[in-house]
Amino acid sequence: MTIGVASVRRSQRSVVSLERWAVPQRTPLGLLAAAIDADLHPSFFWQDEQRAIIGLGQLDVVEASGPNRFASLDLALKQRKEAEGPMAHGPWFGGFSFESEVQGHFAPFGAARFILPRFVWTLERGASAAVLEIRGSCSHPEVESIIGWAHNPAPNPAQIGGGVKVVSGDFGAWRSSMTKARATFASGRLEKVVLSRDIVVRRASGFCPARVLAGLSAHSVAEASFALFAESGDCFLGLTPERLVRVEDGRLSTEALAGSSSVDDPDGHRLLDSAKDRQEHRYVAEYMREKVGQLVDHIHMAEEPVVRRLGTIAHLCSPIEAQGTSIPSILKVAEVLHPSPAVGGVPLETALEVIREAEFRPRGWYAGGIGFIWAEASGLHTGDLRVALRSALLRGSEARVFVGAGVVPASTDEGEWSETRLKSARTVAALGGA
Repeated sequence: MTIGVASVRRSQRSVVSLERWAVPQRTPLGLLAAAIDADLHPSFFWQDEQRAIIGLGQLDVVEASGPNRFASLDLALKQRKEAEGPMAHGPWFGGFSFESEVQGHFAPFGAARFILPRFVWTLERGASAAVLEIRGSCSHPEVESIIGWAHNPAPNPAQIGGGVKVVSGDFGAWRSSMTKARATFASGRLEKVVLSRDIVVRRASGFCPARVLAGLSAHSVAEASFALFAESGDCFLGLTPERLVRVEDGRLSTEALAGSSSVDDPDGHRLLDSAKDRQEHRYVAEYMREKVGQLVDHIHMAEEPVVRRLGTIAHLCSPIEAQGTSIPSILKVAEVLHPSPAVGGVPLETALEVIREAEFRPRGWYAGGIGFIWAEASGLHTGDLRVALRSALLRGSEARVFVGAGVVPASTDEGEWSETRLKSARTVAALGGA
């Protein structure tokens, strides 16, 4: 049943319509698995506490690199919306890498890239039906195929198992990274740095992104699961606990999330009493409050953090809210907030120098931004961007898991190594490496 039709004219393209169809509710990850099996070219998957979204195909793309990448994306989305109206409103799916340029494993994803899918399936919390949007002029068999996919029952994807080899990393290399950080601490130039490492998981028959996400999100209600597909066939996916920024209905939301422990501390007293974790959190909270304060007139952040439990890990969290007419585009906010001390360090520039020297590969999209944007002709784009943590890059028979830990002068090599093992355990298990 068609529930709404909007028509636009798109220059130099054959696309002329945007149709919305009411379709039955289905299991989002089951639908993603069915789309992969049917070779329907999924481009993006998203599921959080408010909605689930699946994008198929690619109608348009905006991308940029270099130090002005956020401003370039801002302008490109504004121009698309001005020229093409409702068709270009979105959602646009994608994100950006940790650094302003990208190389190595993440080269197929670019440094900053947002995709407008041809087909979008959305299920909002509390809705009686899902919505399928079909953008553009499509052949009847193609439309029938997509509508059939959205209507047919989608089974829950099975878990991965068997034939998995885990390469947990090189503790000697980690110790070397920690030694470089300690030398900078001793010079007085550094207060905190976030160091990361990789864990490689191999499976001869490869990995299904839907099944990996099913394992990741089995016991999660407060995190956002995502998958971004490159034209090369690579998939970057994860279950992130941290919001970078959400701009919606005149309200800006972000948070300081730093300081963590296992959840065998039921009331969070040990975490709240930890001088190391409180110090790590304070760096992030002060930075985020200062940066948001540069963008808006009034902000609200509680004086004391709360304990947020996410899966097997507890975090110190300070939510930050602002509202009013002065809130800028979500990409402008992202440019100001990224990277935060939660993924970089304090002072930021010194921490980034240490990261480049101490880590043995570029981060790519790990600890960058991931999410979706609604384009506005005013240029005040809205949306939801998360920090791409608890993530992995799938490429054929190999998955590369990314994980980091906040290092301060009181940190130990073994303690931070253990923290990375704790943080990566759920991702490795979802890949079949438990």
